[in-house]
Amino acid sequence: MGEDSVVFGGKIALAGAVLIFINVLILSMNSAPIILSSYQVSSVSQLITPPQDADLWARIAFGNRMVVNSGLMALWIIFAGLCLLGAVILYSKPVNPLYPSLAVLIFSLLSIFTGGGFILGMVLGVLGATIALQWRKPWRETFFIRMLRSMKFDSEMFSSVKNSIEDNVNAAFTVVAANFLGMFGASLYIFNVNLILSPESPEDPVKILLLGETAFDFQTLATPFAHIGIGIFKWLLITSLFYLFGTKILGRKAEFDSVARVTAYAYSPRILMIFLPLIFTNQPFLTYDWPVFALSVTRLWIFFALIVAARAVFEISLGRAFGITLLASGIYWIIMYNIVAKHVEIPGIMFTIGPEFALLMLVSLAALLALLLGVFKRE
Repeated sequence: MGEDSVVFGGKIALAGAVLIFINVLILSMNSAPIILSSYQVSSVSQLITPPQDADLWARIAFGNRMVVNSGLMALWIIFAGLCLLGAVILYSKPVNPLYPSLAVLIFSLLSIFTGGGFILGMVLGVLGATIALQWRKPWRETFFIRMLRSMKFDSEMFSSVKNSIEDNVNAAFTVVAANFLGMFGASLYIFNVNLILSPESPEDPVKILLLGETAFDFQTLATPFAHIGIGIFKWLLITSLFYLFGTKILGRKAEFDSVARVTAYAYSPRILMIFLPLIFTNQPFLTYDWPVFALSVTRLWIFFALIVAARAVFEISLGRAFGITLLASGIYWIIMYNIVAKHVEIPGIMFTIGPEFALLMLVSLAALLALLLGVFKRE
């Protein structure tokens, strides 16, 4: 069982390390970041003030220009080689996978400065290393694989988490990671859009759009750090509502920590917002609508994951699980955004439904649907 996790993690890590090594070699040969765009433009003005009939332009960049031009590319090639060596050792089933796993994890994360193996390599490297680090578990029960399974609405995964008391820490870490990384991606994207539309220097739009840079400032960390505490509060709130409706109204047996674990993993899709700053576009698409759209998609994704989680933890039909999720989400929205948000300034992207009677009507409709789906029928 342990060997399977190491071998499987080694395979994934090896694929990621190969991509990282190739990415660094291309950067070294080109002496410039790899920039892929929809079509060539001669100036940044074509992107910020394009003609009305302009087509959508988008670019994605791999590698940091300052790192590539630092004269230290030989060092980054060594790092990529060490990552590849660690992955090869993992693949060969070492007696103790701890050190090669840590090497792959560290050098995969560092590769973000040189393009991250076209991003996919870094993701695979981190995923493979963390699987191998948990070699005592079957690979399907490792942390990031569970997050991926929750995104696929895997009811079997939610059922296993429900009965796994030792997963309380992993559940809390899921909420922390999803909220911090997701909001960091949104904050970094918005920071760069501000520099493009309201530049501090005329070179800022050129650097970001044409030269492939992603500007960073430590102020972009304020919102994601704030959302760690906000995310934990939201998690405990939605968990309490699910526990109340499931056990006290529906009459199903479930422990509070079991409900907390399954709702935590339902937050996994939010971590995907970390990839928001990878792509920048031209006007009129270069707006704040992109993170708002991404947040809307992840929230809908989380809603469907919560339905599967409710079905697994309370062992009820899909219809009742939908009813509980709908009702709990409605009450959650009232508490979070029409009560808490009025007294506490919540940084980041906020959704509001107004006027208030419209929200109350929606919650009333949710309660009616929940009634028809049998949520209030006690067992």
